[in-house]
Amino acid sequence: MRRKEQVWWVSATVVSLGAFSFFAGFGLRGLFDGVRGERSGSALSGYPKLASAAPRVPEPSVRPQTLYWEVLKKLQLYYVEALPPNNSLALGSIEAMLTQLDDPNTRLLSKVEVDAHQDAARGEFRGLGAVLTVMRHNTRAGDDLAEEEPEKPVKPGPGGKPAVEPAPRGVRTITVVSVAPGGAAEKAGLKPGDRVTYIDGRWIAPTHVSYRLLTQLTESLGPQDLRPRDPNDNEPIEPLPVDPEREKARKEAEEARSRWKNSVELPVVLQSLVGGERGEHELTIERGHPAKTLKVKVALGRSTAPQVESDKLNPTTGYLHIRAFNPDVPAKVSTALADFQKSGVKSLVLDLRQNAGGSIEAGREIAGMLMPGRKFAVVKERDASRTKVVDRALMTATSGAKFSPATLSVLVDGGTAGTAELLASALRDQFGTKLVGSKTFGDGSQQELTLLDNGAGISITRAKMLTSKGVDFDGKGLKADVTPQGDAVEAAVKALAAPVAAPRKGA
Repeated sequence: MRRKEQVWWVSATVVSLGAFSFFAGFGLRGLFDGVRGERSGSALSGYPKLASAAPRVPEPSVRPQTLYWEVLKKLQLYYVEALPPNNSLALGSIEAMLTQLDDPNTRLLSKVEVDAHQDAARGEFRGLGAVLTVMRHNTRAGDDLAEEEPEKPVKPGPGGKPAVEPAPRGVRTITVVSVAPGGAAEKAGLKPGDRVTYIDGRWIAPTHVSYRLLTQLTESLGPQDLRPRDPNDNEPIEPLPVDPEREKARKEAEEARSRWKNSVELPVVLQSLVGGERGEHELTIERGHPAKTLKVKVALGRSTAPQVESDKLNPTTGYLHIRAFNPDVPAKVSTALADFQKSGVKSLVLDLRQNAGGSIEAGREIAGMLMPGRKFAVVKERDASRTKVVDRALMTATSGAKFSPATLSVLVDGGTAGTAELLASALRDQFGTKLVGSKTFGDGSQQELTLLDNGAGISITRAKMLTSKGVDFDGKGLKADVTPQGDAVEAAVKALAAPVAAPRKGA
């Protein structure tokens, strides 16, 4: 009886492995064909999706955790080598699941990134000295993209070697949101909106190493590539004339494999740039639309920047610079505004340059000190039943000191993002305040950072943010009303000449 059971188990195992090998072969072949066929950049934009010429049959609904455990048990039962730690398997599964959402802002953050995010909120910067995010390059609608010129051919570099190619459309790219004063990014001349595409000459791959390895597959010569011949003919086989289109596809596939083979993964680069390690690196940066490519050397280190700074520009004009929005900032702003009130300040220049945003609640609280009880923003989020997306108006909070300046202007630039854009737009919408500087970053999504047990975290897009008038600025930014020709602060003081308009009823 025991021998019969052993025979049955061996037979079942052989059949299972044979079926697995058969379907895996078809899957990998389909993946390689997809990589060759989608040369517009979308094939490199995320994890592969296998396609079939046959009509799609609706997949049965399976609970993710059930499927995960089923696969894990099979691996533990059959896999020949030692499995990676459970922690690595779990994080890899989470990363693949989040990638299916096709939202760069919803992604897995390593513990190093989580720590850097929390440090930046306190004004402490490690590594590059900048707030970084991940964006899809050249896919978000906006004025810049509408005015974008056709891509020009890449000229050879020194020695006849190919120059660095621009990032393919749709590829997730590390993007600079704001630059901290005194940090490595500022010293290297980095600007908000810069895209980091190469580090030390290696392309930054936007997806996991598994996809990179799969793209290195090669196809053998098939019967379709040879001349028809008589089976009894012993003459050497002569290949068909080279098909230019097929040869072009082969070369492009070979170049793609080479680039992926020598690449470094995006999460690894992020950890290096925002972590505590020091050292010099050469970064290849793309700037503007159409993209201009430049190389810079950065010396990673540490830098600090105060969250809130206040001063008097003249006896009646105050200056308030807010660099971030976190739970500690409203109290500091309240103290500064109370001091302005006591010292006879009548006008205010609010500086939101290089403010990467942060807590929307902190922004509402600060807005309430300047315009209590008014509309701050509109958010699109799921209702309580999680069945549909609804619009919800956010009113300003009413805590902290109250300061009603006679005139007010706001300084903005390309590093003004997220909650900072909401505050700037609310002041303009409700009081006619002038925005002085340049167009803002254009981050209209609200993320929820959820911490995991091992110290890592998940950034989840929980809402879309609109201005108090319901205008979508995501990927577009806010246009400034005044573009300084000289010193920006002086231009903001001149913009104070226009009195603050009385808010409309019901606004």
